[in-house]
Amino acid sequence: MDNAQVWLKGGTTSTTAGSPGKPDLVTTWTNQITSGGVEAQSFFQSDTGKMPTVGAKLNGIDSVEFDGSDNFLGAGDIATLDSLGTFMMAAVVKPTLDSNARSILSKGTGAADGSFSWRITGTGNNSKLSFVIFANLDNPENQVAMNSGATPFSSDTNNICLSYRTPSTAQNRINGADSGPAGSSDFMSATAGNVTLSPLLGEFSGGGCDPFDGLIYEIVVVSATALSGTPFSNLADIDSVEGYLAHRFALESNLPATHKYKKGKPWGKGRK
Repeated sequence: MDNAQVWLKGGTTSTTAGSPGKPDLVTTWTNQITSGGVEAQSFFQSDTGKMPTVGAKLNGIDSVEFDGSDNFLGAGDIATLDSLGTFMMAAVVKPTLDSNARSILSKGTGAADGSFSWRITGTGNNSKLSFVIFANLDNPENQVAMNSGATPFSSDTNNICLSYRTPSTAQNRINGADSGPAGSSDFMSATAGNVTLSPLLGEFSGGGCDPFDGLIYEIVVVSATALSGTPFSNLADIDSVEGYLAHRFALESNLPATHKYKKGKPWGKGRK
């Protein structure tokens, strides 16, 4: 995962026993990024009442289940996410689409300071994948969003979700295919993540968006802005991440027939 800041790999959580007869509680989801000058901050929760639980397996790999009420995990401020320019966020999720907005990952409070919220908006057949940036723009609500097409996925199904912005374009992708229009000029110019606050998984502290309801199996965040070396900037990187997630979680059938990794894995034999 070149230039990644966050890699919460499925099956790498630390847990504590839940109530009798209930699933174990997730205390920590270990960030796999430990090199390249990146702050290897794991996501954790110290309040047992707000801990998500170990959820159903997919291809033998545990998920983390959020109850849509007050479950979330947070990390300390990850400085390389304080000013997102070129970025990519990818995850395998199984959402329950019964609320108008559900937060996957966020940073900030929703003030006009570059806060962002990667979320699923709308209910049922009106659901969309959305990336919202709260920037100091002319927009009365100080926010600009890039939304996928309507109904990119169904409630309680496993999906590969990915949103990205390169120097030249931005797009939401669902299960390996573009969904909805590319990011607007306002979205392209807005600075995201320009806040020294903790990133939150499954929650957004700015209001107007409920906690995530459903399963998250894995999540990857790549930001090139604050890093040296070759930045993430091309579709080959996107194809590779989607291919990795699809084959790791046996979701190859979700990918379109034309996807580069519909049949072949983006890594060598024996790796999982």
